[in-house]
Amino acid sequence: MTEGAKKPTPRPNLTSRQVEILRLIVDGLQTKEIATRLGISPKSVEFHRTRLYAAIDVTNVVGAVKFAIREGYSTP
Repeated sequence: MTEGAKKPTPRPNLTSRQVEILRLIVDGLQTKEIATRLGISPKSVEFHRTRLYAAIDVTNVVGAVKFAIREGYSTP
C-alpha cells in the first residue's frame, strides 16, 4: 500500500436477518410492510433496524441505501 493511501474499511459482519431487513429497506418497504413480509412484529423490525444501522455506522434510511449499493447488497 502506498504512503497516504487509506486502508480499506472491513465489511461489517451482518446477520442474515440484518441483510434481509437491509434489502427490504432498499426495496422501499416501511416497517409494517417489512414485519408482514417477514412474519415478525414491527417492534422486532425496529430492533433489527437499530442494530443494522449501528453495524454499518449510519443513522437513517438514506445512509443504509447508500451502504447497500456501495457494498453490493443491492443494485442502483
